Amino acid sequence: MMGQIAKIFGTPQLLARFALDSADYSTHMIRQIKENPILAIVMAEGLLECVQDPDTRDYLVLTEFVAVFIRRGEPIPHPFRAFAAGAITGKIAPRQRKGRPGSTLQRDFALWVATEIVAEQFVLPKYSNGSATRTTAAEIVAEVAEVPIDAVLHAIRKHKDFAPPILGAINTS
Repeated sequence: MMGQIAKIFGTPQLLARFALDSADYSTHMIRQIKENPILAIVMAEGLLECVQDPDTRDYLVLTEFVAVFIRRGEPIPHPFRAFAAGAITGKIAPRQRKGRPGSTLQRDFALWVATEIVAEQFVLPKYSNGSATRTTAAEIVAEVAEVPIDAVLHAIRKHKDFAPPILGAINTS
């Protein structure tokens, strides 16, 4: 049976576009951190480590982290104030990372969320192992996002064990 959200959007493509545009990794992680003290400690330790010598990826994560506090009008935690001031004035700049270019964390998260939502709301398989004859949620999301299907499958594999269920989606394949 098609979900209520699916009825509002009408097509899986429209729902996929909405999900891609509104998937916010930072807000989701902050919600999960507030619910899980152990995760909060691990994340805080990781962020504090990033502040010491941020590479390109660390810099992006830290600026987004600080921006969340600014947007909410909450005080920036003390260890991150110096970073925020340095980033704003340009005194702290990311050092170039060796190896792969910048993170695709936000993009992968959006692809995963969109696939979960489209699959659940339109009662579609998330992906196929080459044997399915029905269109899958991953194929729809890849088409709408204009990325290869492999990018969507990678995002699903990356997040299915890491990220808890979001927006009521069940986190299984």
